[in-house]
Amino acid sequence: MIEAHATVVSASGDRLRVRVDPARGGCGRCNEPGGCGAARISDLFCPNRNEFEIDNSIGARSGDEVILCIAEGASLRAALVGYGLPVGLVVAGAAVGTAFATSGAEDLWAFAGALVGVVMALPIGRGLRRRGGWHSEIELRSAADGKACPH
Repeated sequence: MIEAHATVVSASGDRLRVRVDPARGGCGRCNEPGGCGAARISDLFCPNRNEFEIDNSIGARSGDEVILCIAEGASLRAALVGYGLPVGLVVAGAAVGTAFATSGAEDLWAFAGALVGVVMALPIGRGLRRRGGWHSEIELRSAADGKACPH
């Protein structure tokens, strides 16, 4: 399991808005020699994406410290849907566009096919995330209990 420490920003009924502490997320080796630095790299592209909503399965309140336990395969599946699906559809679209191209217009048709692939990837990826039960692979624990995620 991957462990991420977070603070509850707000609680509304059975939902929580949590802010993940980037300094304490992931494996904890970001600032050590040999660490991959993925948490720091993600800050370059999405500096304000460390807040999200989750089910309040433990009765947490605003200001509480919580631990998010994320199943090992969840990050791989998310990466495949978020990155692999669009890249695959862009390449497939470009290949199909090139196959239907007339002589001398291959680049234009490849570009058009790649564009169709990008446009198709957005709703397909969104549908897979909604249908896939992504949030069910995140277990919420109270940091005050002192119980870490099972490894």
